Amino acid sequence: MADITYLKILIGDLRSTYLREHKKVQDSQRFRAADDIYVPRLWYYDMLHFLAGKSQPGGGQAK
Repeated sequence: MADITYLKILIGDLRSTYLREHKKVQDSQRFRAADDIYVPRLWYYDMLHFLAGKSQPGGGQAK
C-alpha cells in the first residue's frame, strides 16, 4: 500500500517529467521550423496540461 511520502514523490516525478517535456515542446515551437516540432511521447502528457503555467510548486494548500 502506498503511503503519503511515496505519493508525494510519485506526483513530483510526474510533474517534473511533464514540465521537462513541455519545455522541449515550447523550445521547438520557438526555435525550429514548423515541420520539426518536438512531439512528446508521454502517455499522460495531454492529461497534465493544467500544469503548463506552473513553474514552482506550492500555492494555496498546506503541506
